[in-house]
Amino acid sequence: MPIRLLCLMLLFGALLPALSAQRFYYTGTINGALAVQMELSFDGNQVRGHYFYETVGADLDLDGNRVGSSLAMEELVDGKVTGGFTGRLSADLRAITGAWISPDGARKLSFSATAVAEYKTVTVKRAGYDLSGSYPVFLNESPALQTLTSSLAGG
Repeated sequence: MPIRLLCLMLLFGALLPALSAQRFYYTGTINGALAVQMELSFDGNQVRGHYFYETVGADLDLDGNRVGSSLAMEELVDGKVTGGFTGRLSADLRAITGAWISPDGARKLSFSATAVAEYKTVTVKRAGYDLSGSYPVFLNESPALQTLTSSLAGG
């Protein structure tokens, strides 16, 4: 096994959500102007993750659910609800459109995001232990990102 793959598995293994979950990394905007980056894990109807404003960089936790294509998530800081998102997911979970809503419901700003990577899980089984980790598969068609994805996959 290539050393770089083992290092990635060790690095990301502690961050890995349940193996049945699908995990994506998104970029998008709130109100068409506030750039955000978001990571979400979908496990059945449960949705968890975090996001940050590119100009600030501090993570805000997300916890919610989805029913079909409908999505609802609370934004949390230290366990306190500081806002939320409602909207629609594409069937392949790669696009989200909807709104960010203030905790009192008084402000509602448009929101959209597109997946730029989907995480794939790798599991190595040996006598006495299993080691799991994940790596991003970039969804962009650029040759540079495809080469990076191939390298991360050990190819």
